[in-house]
Formats: sequence, structure tokens, C-alpha cells
Amino acid sequence: MTLAGLLLGLGLAYAAGGLFAWRLWPGREKPALLLAALAWPAGLALTSSAYFLWMSISGGRAALYPWLEVVALAAASWFVRGARRVSGDRLVLPRRPKSAVEATALVVLALVVACALLVVLRYDAASPRGYWDAWARINLKARFLHAGGPEWTWIFRGDGVPHPDYPLLLECSVARLAHWSGWSGGVELLPARVLSVLGWLACSTTLLALVGHLRSPFLAAAAGIVLLCNRTDISWAATQYADFALATYFTWSAGLLVLATRGESSAEPWWPLVAFCVGSAAWCKDEGLAFAALVSAAALVAWISRGGRRWQAATAWAAGLLLGGGSVLVLKLGYSWRSSVFGARESSIWQDLTDPARYRVMGDYLLGHVRFEMAGWTLLPIAVALLLLPRERELRRSWLPCLLCAGTGLVFFLVMITTREDLDWHVGTTIERLVLHLWPTATLGAMVVLKSRE
Repeated sequence: MTLAGLLLGLGLAYAAGGLFAWRLWPGREKPALLLAALAWPAGLALTSSAYFLWMSISGGRAALYPWLEVVALAAASWFVRGARRVSGDRLVLPRRPKSAVEATALVVLALVVACALLVVLRYDAASPRGYWDAWARINLKARFLHAGGPEWTWIFRGDGVPHPDYPLLLECSVARLAHWSGWSGGVELLPARVLSVLGWLACSTTLLALVGHLRSPFLAAAAGIVLLCNRTDISWAATQYADFALATYFTWSAGLLVLATRGESSAEPWWPLVAFCVGSAAWCKDEGLAFAALVSAAALVAWISRGGRRWQAATAWAAGLLLGGGSVLVLKLGYSWRSSVFGARESSIWQDLTDPARYRVMGDYLLGHVRFEMAGWTLLPIAVALLLLPRERELRRSWLPCLLCAGTGLVFFLVMITTREDLDWHVGTTIERLVLHLWPTATLGAMVVLKSRE
């Protein structure tokens, strides 16, 4: 039952995400590769939110949730099938490589990704319980979410529970998948391990699909290799953390914004899907809350500057945001509204912001990461190839992903500078993951700002 149930649970989440992506994708032509890549992160956000909301309204009757999911998915399938008959939507397959250069680049990428996957699986085998946050917080909370009953809310009020206010996308996903796999709540770690590796694969697939759709297969292959140049990513892929899920939602938000503003049609039909990805980032980690606030503010400025149907755009954005991140409101307002970020401080925020020593510490850690953890000699030949080889005219340049990445990075930087924790400890334990969050979006940004030429 364990393996079969696990596969069934994964399949249902993927199917739910696929139906959702199909329904919300604007236009009648549905790009198969993009929808296939979006299905997993969308399904992960939907099913984890549904699990948490069910636990909240049912008083912890966790054992009933799988049946609710089956009924809901069957109803959604019937609805989408009927809507497809009326609208005449059709699936569009990705184009084949046009040249030997593109085909060769894709083969090289496949070999590199296969080798990286083997390394990830070796890390997973060596550390089946994951890293610190996995067993001290994430999987601990998942056990209570899985066991259910009225005492499942202990994770918000128990003595010694770290970060009781933290978003629960991964915890609910582990608990949900545990029901499908027959997990007893004791020592079985397979659901968390599988979700961890799938998070890394989903992040990589997202970048490849977006760059391939926006630009070309050759640039998609280059982006995939550039992504792997952050060598710490492979070691974090098996830690059972939510960082790759967050990076995936960041990248989807940036990529969908490019699609929404590429000039082919009005941006308004895209707002629910973009906002859903932004809200999902908020449901994933606290860093996603800052990202959601930043992107929502940017969207607000865009609506005000453009004029026209502002209220319709704002309503569509709010609907998508609530669909992806509504569970965050229930969590913060209903269970644990006090943020662990705020508390007693030894110095004021202004003192920290004006202390040059704190900036030197941040700079040293960032430069150290770039120097020792980034495969710079791999990036150099890729950059040369991108400059010398032809690139077809498929998309006007877009600076949105770069601007979004820079804005989010600035927020991360200011949060670190003003942290009330010991700065050396805080930065030293998070710098790799903060770069991990932004590296896929930065890679996407680099690919969509390249000038097109024959």
C-alpha cells in the first residue's frame, strides 16, 4: 500500500494542478510543456491549502480528507471537460529543435541533469531525515497535521515549537501524502523525501519550460546549466526544506508577468494566475510574504498608471491571491498572529541600518558564497556561447524578472541587516538558501534580456 498509495497521492496532486492550470491559462491555445511544468507546483499549493482548511473547519478529522479530495477532483474534471467542449481549447505541443546546435545543447543538458539527479539521490540516501528544520520543525508539525484530532493545533501553542506562525505548505503536503501512502505517523519518511527531490526537479523544469517557451530550446539548455552552477543547490535538494518550492513560485510569477506584458494581448486575463503563484509563495515561506507584498505593490502601480478597468484588474488579482495564499490569512488570524520575526531587540532598526560593520559582514558572506559555491568557470563558456551563437527573434526584451529579483533581493538584504538575531549566525545559516531562492529567477531574467539577432 505504501508505494502505490504514495504514487496515487502524487498523481492526484498533479492532476489537480493540471486541471487548474488548464482552466486559468488565458486563450484557447494551451502550451503543453508550460502546463505540464505548472501542474505540480499548482497542485502542491492547492492540495496543501485544501488540507489545512479542512483541518480547520472539521476540527482535525484528517482521516476523511482523502475522500474529500477524490470527490473534489472528480467534480473539477467534469467541470473542466464541459468547459473545454464549449470553448474549443486545444493543446499546443512544443516545437522541435530547429538546428543541430539546439539538439546538441538539449542532449548535453539531459546528461548534466541526469548526473545532478544521481548526486541528489545520493544526498537523500545519506540523510533520510533531512537537515535541521526538517526534523525539528517541518516533519514534527506534519505528524500532528497527519494524526489529526482536536490536539493538532498544538503546533501553534506548544512549548518549544519553533516558528508557530510559519506558513505550512510543505508540512500540509507531507501530512496529506502520508495519508495516501498509509504512513502511521511514526518513522516512515518516504513522503517528505519524495517531496524534497520533486521540489528540486519542479524548480529546474519550471526554468527550462519558461525559457524554452519565451526564447528557444538552446537558451533553455543554457539556462538549465547555469542553474546548476550554484553548486549548493544540489546539496539542499534532499534536505526536505521548502526553499525549492519557494524558488519555483518566484520563477513562475516572474515568467507569467513576462507573458502578461509581452504585447500579444491584454494583461488582465493573466492576473488571476500570476496572483495565484504569488499567493502560493506566501503560503510556502515567510520570505514569500515579502515577495507577495512587493509584487502586489508593483501590480497596483501598474493599474493606477494605465487607467482603464482598475477595479476589474484588482478584483482578479485579489481572487488569485486568495486562492493561492488564503490559508496564510487563516493561519495568521486564526491560530498564530504573532510573528517570530518581531520581538525584543538589543539595538534599534535605525542603529542597525547605519552600522557599517553589519554591511561588511553581509558583503563578506555574499562574496564568499559567490567565490566558493558558484561554478564561475562553467558560467564563462556559457556566456561566450550566448554571445557568439545566433538567437532567433521571438520575444522583445523584458527587464521584469531582473527588476523583481533585484527588489526581492533588496528586501532580503534589509531583513538580514536589521535582524534581531546574531548577524553572523543568521547570515551564515541562510545565505545559501537566500541565493537559492533568487538564482532561478535571475537566470530567467538573464535569458529574457538577451538581444535577439540572427
